[in-house]
Amino acid sequence: MNKKPRRVQPPVVIKLPSNPQVNWTNGELVITDRQLSNFYPEVKRHWDRKQLRKPKSRVVRLNEAIDLVLEARDEVESIKDEVEQWKEGLEGTNFEGTLKYEMLEECLQGLEEVFDQLEEVTYSDGDIVFPGMFD
Repeated sequence: MNKKPRRVQPPVVIKLPSNPQVNWTNGELVITDRQLSNFYPEVKRHWDRKQLRKPKSRVVRLNEAIDLVLEARDEVESIKDEVEQWKEGLEGTNFEGTLKYEMLEECLQGLEEVFDQLEEVTYSDGDIVFPGMFD
C-alpha cells in the first residue's frame, strides 16, 4: 500500500508586540487584553475566518438553554431550602411573630412560585425538530 505522505503545514510565525509579557500557567498561555488586541490582526491573517467562530446549531443552543433552566431550578430549590431552615429556626422563639418572620414567609411563597414555574419545564431531544436546510 502506497500511502501519500502526510502534508504538514509549517509553523506560523507571529510577531509579538514590543515588551511582551507572556506567562505560562498550567500549560495555558496567559496574556492581557491589550496584548490580545495586538495579537488579533496578526493571527487573523493565518486563520480561516470561519474557524474563529463556528456558530452553534439551534439544537445545541436549545439544549444549553434548557440545561441553564434546570440549573436555575436546582439553585432556586437550594435557596428555598435555606430560607425554610431559617424560618424553622425562628419557630417557637420570640421571633416567630416579628416582621422578619413575616418577611421570610413572603420570601418563601415567592420562591415556591418561581420553583413551581421552573419545575414545569420539561424537554427531551426529540420534542422539537428543527427543519434542515435541504429538507
